[in-house]
Amino acid sequence: MRARNDRRGEPEARPWTRRRFLAVAGGGALGALLAACGTPQRTASSASPVRSRFRSRPDLEPPVVEVTGPVGLPGAGEIFLTPGAPLIVDDHGSPVWYHPVPHAATNLRVQHYGGRPVLTWWEGEITHYGVGQRGEVVIVDANYHEIRRVHGADGLVADLHEFVIAADGTGYLTAYRELIADLSAVGGPSRGRLLDSVVQGIDLATGAAVFEWHSADHIELSETYQRYSAQSAAPLNPCTSTRST
Repeated sequence: MRARNDRRGEPEARPWTRRRFLAVAGGGALGALLAACGTPQRTASSASPVRSRFRSRPDLEPPVVEVTGPVGLPGAGEIFLTPGAPLIVDDHGSPVWYHPVPHAATNLRVQHYGGRPVLTWWEGEITHYGVGQRGEVVIVDANYHEIRRVHGADGLVADLHEFVIAADGTGYLTAYRELIADLSAVGGPSRGRLLDSVVQGIDLATGAAVFEWHSADHIELSETYQRYSAQSAAPLNPCTSTRST
């Protein structure tokens, strides 16, 4: 197990990739986030997926990733996954970096913030119908040190589906709010539960919302292919399937 892959000599003119991020990441931030050196021992049970265990860090159990397919695929470089927690593996499936989280994580990716490469991911709890609740976005630097946690503004909770850092330092995230609305256009009651999909732009320096867009203000129920189902325990989400306009 290692903190990074040492692939040096890459020209600075090349765009930042996941491979380059790991090459710059440095070897200092092992701490509790990284499994220490040693041969992984695979463990499995009928109720859980196969996981690795390391003699020097038995508390870390990243899932085993098996790379299959034609020789040479997926290709050189690191693969970013969130199988319940942020995980980076090499092109052979061996763990490079792993960060356990209390509940779940999604959307691990390399971005730029303040002119430097960073890792971002969402962590929190997920509803039975697939949106985030009690969630937040985590930003760490090239040494895996946490820079900040980003929350939705105005009472909204950051959702698991997307987070993009713009060049001006604004972080754009998705969020949801539940409304009571007339669902008769999709075969529902006049007072039914509707999910309003929201995009917020958060000033990462202050945490304040500088942009906000609501699907309920711009997408009519007549534009969705979704139909109301009395058997569904989830609010109607018209944004999951809409007609092109």
